[in-house]
This record gives sequence, structure tokens and C-alpha cells, in this order.
Amino acid sequence: MATDDASGRERDATSPLPVISPVLVRPAARRARLRMPPLRLRHKLGVSLVITALLPLLVASWVAVSVVLRMLNQGLHEQTDRQLHVGLNLLLRNVEEVGAEAVRLASDPELGKAVDGDADGLRRVLARLGRQLPSRLIQVANEEGVLLGSRVAGNAIGRFDGLEVKGSNPIVEAGRKYERRVVIAPVGDQLVVRAVAPLTDDSASLRGVVIMSLPLDSAVAAGVKAQLGTDVLVFSGVEPGTVGTSTLDPVGRSAIGLPLPADVAREIKRSRSVFRSATIDDHEYALGFAPIRTAGEIVGVFAVAVDRANLGAARAMATRSLSLGAAGAFVFALSRSARPARSCSRWGWRACCPGG
Repeated sequence: MATDDASGRERDATSPLPVISPVLVRPAARRARLRMPPLRLRHKLGVSLVITALLPLLVASWVAVSVVLRMLNQGLHEQTDRQLHVGLNLLLRNVEEVGAEAVRLASDPELGKAVDGDADGLRRVLARLGRQLPSRLIQVANEEGVLLGSRVAGNAIGRFDGLEVKGSNPIVEAGRKYERRVVIAPVGDQLVVRAVAPLTDDSASLRGVVIMSLPLDSAVAAGVKAQLGTDVLVFSGVEPGTVGTSTLDPVGRSAIGLPLPADVAREIKRSRSVFRSATIDDHEYALGFAPIRTAGEIVGVFAVAVDRANLGAARAMATRSLSLGAAGAFVFALSRSARPARSCSRWGWRACCPGG
């Protein structure tokens, strides 16, 4: 026999032990033990005073930063628009220079005489005249439109591969009609400036035609950039996805051209200027697009790319200033509200605010 410790009574050794039920902790009781202790009155008053002091400051700062950034965006848009018009005028000035050089070349008396002479004489005259010109492709045809000779002014001979004018070209026919004409025509994947001027003798009789060509390639874009101070692009055609001829990067390598977006192409076909933002080589740019017209027809697109680095720096500075100001205001409001909150919790609300 064994003795039960709780009752002092004897029980049989073979009888089962009493079953002790475990104490179950309800989930509500567990949550009650994990719950944070309630805030004291002074803590609540301190939080209220901090929010009251900090919220107007944050709203005012956010409005001020938004206004400043909106003004910066508007200024960048106006700058892009201005650069777009100035750059397009600089490009057209290059086109006009090609026409003026063709007229000046056609007025040379030795060239008129060389047209009636042999091929060697014409080559010598063209070589002499080519030394006086920048990089150009010069071609000469007789009064019947038959091409007699050509010469590349400058050393960039490969720049003009495939740009020769054929005798049946409309611009040659225009020169045979005593017309002085300058056009921009797409040739392959680039735009080419064509200028024609008639060769006449002293009696104003037609002796031949002078044709001058210049591609609107990266060299021309680099010249416009040097005068403008902004990266430029030239697109041959207005079809979506056309890759533009761009300027060179600071180390002399050809920059990757930007494909013409479809929405921009639609607006350009309507003779409208378009402004967009894009990221090129990890740099944000504000882009402006304008149509290039010749004889009333849109043959390409001219674009400028204004760096948005200044705007990004201003946005980062404004955000940093707002964050530092909010942190400082929070610390200041917390320090100023600690004593009133302690007094109110100690002496009561009516002692702090007698009129309340």
C-alpha cells in the first residue's frame, strides 16, 4: 500500500495516478501580456504637440519644393525650346553655305573653260578649287547633263562614298534650267545637302553645271554642337525607330544614336515640335524634336538633347534639405513639448490651460 501525500490516505500501489489537467493560456490573455503598456498622459500630449508643430512645416516645405521643381522643369523646357530653334538655324546655315559655295565655284572662269577642255585640265582646276573649300563633294557636268568629273575637298574621302549624283538626278536638270537650288535629300541612312549652280560664259550661255554635296553626319552635328553647346541629333526620315546621327562623346567615340519614338514621329509628320525626356548612357536628357523640311516636304528630324543633371541635383538637394529640416523640426518640437506635457500631466489640464 502507498500513501497519498495530498490526503494522507492510503491507496493501492496498482491504482493509476491521478490525472492533473494542464493550465491553458487563452490567446486573449497571451496578447494582453504582450501588449505595450498604455502611454501616459504626458507622452500623449508630447506626441500631439510634436505632430501639431511638425505637420504644417512638412506641408509648407513640400509645397515649396514642388513649386521650385515645377519652375525648374518649366525653365528647362524653355531652354530646350530655345536650343532647338537656335540649333535648327545653325544647321540651316550650313545648308546655305553649301549653296553659296556652289555659286562661287560656278563663277570661276577657269572652271568654265575647263569644261570644254580635256579631263586632265578639269581635274587640275578642281584640285585647285578644292583646296579653298571645306570638306565637300564637287561634281561637274556639261550642258547636256553628262558628268565630266568629281573631286572631294578635304581628306575625309570615305565620308562621301555612295553620295555621287547621277546624270538623271532632278537637281542636275534644275541646273540645266539656270536654276540655283539647294535641297536636303535622304540618301541611304543619312541626309545629304545637294546644291546646284549653272556654269555660264560671258554671254550667259550655259556651259555646264556644278553640283556640291555634304552629308549631315556626325561631323556636321559636332560643328553645330560646338556653336550651340548642346548635343544634337539628325534623323534621316520620320519613320519610327529611325536611328539618329549624333555628336561625338568627349573622348571622340561615336555616341549611340537614339531611335525616333513612334509618338514623336506622329507629331513630326504633323509639322509639330515635340519635347520628351529620355535616358541615354545613364544620363537624363530633355529632348526637343523639330522637322527638317525641303521644298515643303519633311525629309528628316533635328533634335537637341539638354542634360538634366542640374535639375536632378536640384531635386536631390531639395529632398535632402526637406529631410534635414523635418528632422530638425522634430527634435525642436520634441524638446519644446516635453516640459509643457510634463506640467500638464503633473498639475492637470486646467492648470496648464486655465481658459480651456
